[in-house]
Amino acid sequence: MPDPIPASRPLLSDRQALALLAAFVVPRLFLAAVSGGADYDFHSYLLVERAMRVGEPLYANPTLNGHYPYLPAWAWTLWALGWLGRGFGGPALLWFKLPGLAADAGLVLLLLAWPRPAGAEGGYRAALAYALSPVAWLVSAGHGQFDAVVLFFCAAAAFGWGRPGWAAGLRAGWWLGLAILFKSWPVLLLPVFWVAGERRARRGLLLMALALPALALAVYAWREGPAAVLARVAYAGSMGMGLPEALGRLVQRWGNPAAQDLWDQAWGPFSLVVLGLGCLWPLRTGPRPTWPAALAGLLLGLLVLAPALAVQYLLWPLPFLALQDSRRAWRYSAVVTLPMLVFYGLFFPGALWRGLDNAPFFHHFPVPAWIGLNLALAVYLIWEWGWGRPVVPPET
Repeated sequence: MPDPIPASRPLLSDRQALALLAAFVVPRLFLAAVSGGADYDFHSYLLVERAMRVGEPLYANPTLNGHYPYLPAWAWTLWALGWLGRGFGGPALLWFKLPGLAADAGLVLLLLAWPRPAGAEGGYRAALAYALSPVAWLVSAGHGQFDAVVLFFCAAAAFGWGRPGWAAGLRAGWWLGLAILFKSWPVLLLPVFWVAGERRARRGLLLMALALPALALAVYAWREGPAAVLARVAYAGSMGMGLPEALGRLVQRWGNPAAQDLWDQAWGPFSLVVLGLGCLWPLRTGPRPTWPAALAGLLLGLLVLAPALAVQYLLWPLPFLALQDSRRAWRYSAVVTLPMLVFYGLFFPGALWRGLDNAPFFHHFPVPAWIGLNLALAVYLIWEWGWGRPVVPPET
């Protein structure tokens, strides 16, 4: 008799599967239930859902000025969530949090199944580091932002990237194009994909990743006017945390009106130029980093060099740090969680707990302490981006 074919080794033991499920579900379910989300964001979601439902313009709509600076896919999602909510009932708040929570689950599954080249950890430890990170809880279950959706599509594009041929490139480009359809920042990942890809595959990826959002925006530009669309999607983030927030607060506190005007006019263009140079990081000479290290490095660079750092952007490098080395993900989560908690306490306390909406402590948080906390966060991000990155062998 021939020897039986050995069964493939499961990704998880039963105990690991239960531990990971509990680590994922319990904190997210609790936070989603007790938090009221970021009130401005949810007010914006309601306005956009109504506009989509009654057939109003998306970009040439004065009611949505300041409320919808994204590409159109999130508006389509809000329309679908509104339709589901009216059909099945329940608070709109929880329906609007659902995409981010579902994307968190998808990211955990991708981390479990991720191919493991030299230098990439993958597997259970990476998935657990993401599932247990308060950074992910706060963004998806508390705040209600949808950056996890964008990250899931970016990770799906990166999953298995490096295979040759047009088909592989178009498939990865489809996922990356979907990410760009929600928010524009994944365009900045294209240099990493270009360096790591085979010639035909990267051409296919570039074609598909840019064609999807270009086609969607062309439809809206034809219907609502190119100027209206461009004015809204040229959004570069809002002041919130990190180096832009710390420097801006310093100028406001100790500067004169001329210095504040100079800051307002110069910081955005200056940081965009530096950011463009930072995106050339993957094209540098020398040993190539592993694929997760390259993505984590570029995303950390974006946090350091961004014109404005909104709190939800701090989620971006987390899954790729977990893939490279779960210890980096734990360290990142431990350091970043404190300023995130203070930010939500100051500006959106309902994202932590509905009962904090009128908490007096946060309203009197000293401005110098907030400036110092953001400077410390910026120093850490710079360190983690550069000197904190362990040496990794080149991919084979």
